[in-house]
Amino acid sequence: MVTLRVIRRVPAPIIGVTGRIPDRQAAVFEEVLDWLETSGVLVERVDADAEPPDMRARSGDHPQLPAIHANGALVSEGRYLTRHELAHVAAQASPALPAAAVRVAATIGAAAALGDARAIAAAEQDARALGLDAALVAVALQAGAVHRTTHGAAPAA
Repeated sequence: MVTLRVIRRVPAPIIGVTGRIPDRQAAVFEEVLDWLETSGVLVERVDADAEPPDMRARSGDHPQLPAIHANGALVSEGRYLTRHELAHVAAQASPALPAAAVRVAATIGAAAALGDARAIAAAEQDARALGLDAALVAVALQAGAVHRTTHGAAPAA
């Protein structure tokens, strides 16, 4: 899971003739952070003025705000990122499956599509050796079975 830590200073609204006017750029940024949370990214918002002194030392003496950390690594400071840029940051910070795990899952799906019981058993054994989750194996088997029934592949002998 991706965790974004946003250290920012919430600007005080400008009081004008018509009433309180919020900083539009900061408001849009907060809406983008809300959107990111709805997509499954954990967003921790930290007000720089309310941050404990020990946390200030870890995030730098005087970082330019807003400072954005993805899984603990500083990725941006000093400007509001757009929705596209924040989505890209979250995607880059997402853990990826190892190539070996992807190969084994593809092998299971292909063996299931062909209906080759021996190849399925061998690929499942490889998956267990890699420590892959049983749910991943089940999804690969189901995908292969759907392909076989949809495309009418003949079972292997």
